[in-house]
Amino acid sequence: MSTPIEIAGTVLAKASLLDHRINPTKETIQAWAECFAGEDIWPREALDGVAAHYRKPNPFPLMPGDVLAYCGELPVWSSNEHASQFLDEWIEHPFADVVPTFTGIPWPEVSIPDDVPPTQEQFWLGETRRRWIRENRQRLIGAILSTRHHPRELGR
Repeated sequence: MSTPIEIAGTVLAKASLLDHRINPTKETIQAWAECFAGEDIWPREALDGVAAHYRKPNPFPLMPGDVLAYCGELPVWSSNEHASQFLDEWIEHPFADVVPTFTGIPWPEVSIPDDVPPTQEQFWLGETRRRWIRENRQRLIGAILSTRHHPRELGR
């Protein structure tokens, strides 16, 4: 995964090639990185956002919010990094059917072992699904990228 500072530097370098008003100094890159920190932004999509911005006639100088807005509108299957982040978020919700819906791959059928107490069955099943996501991560990312599921309810 790329860091906000790396993404900011790459974005500003590309923008400065297209716009003489952009000057990617260390301070500018740092300020943009602060805007990108903790936000949903991925390297390829960020660069695509620069190109989309400068395709407009007479655009204003690019701002961090322009790139973030562009990235925020992209579907989960826009890149490996986006799909990977999606799995990182949804691994925390092993009882939601979001992962199977977006991948087209159903949860594995498992039998709860006899030695698991009834009060621990839900926990065991959740941990089993999380482990399955970790073990099948690349397969699931590939499925997200190829399935290109268009959700109605999740806004992704």
